[in-house]
Amino acid sequence: MIPKGCITIVVFLITLGAQAQSDSNVVYVCKHYASHSYHTSISCKGLLGCQNGQHTSKDSALSYFKRKPCCLCVGGMLAQDSGNCKTDDLPKSKPARSTSSGGWNGDGCSDLGSGCNDPYAAAIVGSIAVAGLVIMLSNDLYVGGTYSHYTDFPDPERDGFSVDDHYIYPGFGIDAHLRKNFEILRLEYGGSYMKHKAHYYATSLANGSVYEFDDMKKYFTAYAGMPFYLNGKYSEKSLLFFFGPVFRWNYEPAVGGTLGFHIRMGEFFKFDLRYELTQITSQVQAGFVITYQREYIWNR
Repeated sequence: MIPKGCITIVVFLITLGAQAQSDSNVVYVCKHYASHSYHTSISCKGLLGCQNGQHTSKDSALSYFKRKPCCLCVGGMLAQDSGNCKTDDLPKSKPARSTSSGGWNGDGCSDLGSGCNDPYAAAIVGSIAVAGLVIMLSNDLYVGGTYSHYTDFPDPERDGFSVDDHYIYPGFGIDAHLRKNFEILRLEYGGSYMKHKAHYYATSLANGSVYEFDDMKKYFTAYAGMPFYLNGKYSEKSLLFFFGPVFRWNYEPAVGGTLGFHIRMGEFFKFDLRYELTQITSQVQAGFVITYQREYIWNR
């Protein structure tokens, strides 16, 4: 008679072998149009950048997904020489990670249908929701042109050169911001898109010669301001003067002030001319203020 202990060990070894065989048959495929291979390791470099993948069997990977072995984690040198393997070249992103639902992707969300939440889509939806709320709580829209003298930029890096000095030419741009109206002041928030030409002087580290080169600077700046009216609270006056603090952010924060005036051109339009000065900008702006609501929709 076979001892019960031996029977238990044999059953355990058979179960362990079956489990090992099952695990060895599990492979990973990426559901990207540029993916052509299956992988035996979820940490394979060929899976970097995969945003939508699936665990499956080796037979399914070959027959259903029409994939070849990965040259990096499956094929080996023999398969590479015979052309029987493929290497995925996906857009590089975060490494793939497993999820509790059995799927995996570059951000760890489930790939099995609608359960996978795209973080970029969520960010877009959230940004649209916030922008809509800000528009609903504002009263005016300002759109205008800007003539700006940007006083400083970080020196660019050029291999083999040391940048010694530079000059920033005046540039032009577009400024747009929303405005929230109060009795004697406005809260303004928005941004600008600007273009400047910069001229640089650089010394070659190889021979010590001095060279000159130009660089076109294109950039966005965030803007916030709080202009106060000098001649009383906001009313139907045709001419209104204002001044107040401003804040801008490009590659570094800058604070300063602005002053200017409005000329009323009807019930909903005003011409706006202003001058702004901060630590890094000196600019003149001319544009139009469009009043799209005087009171909130829910108060009408």
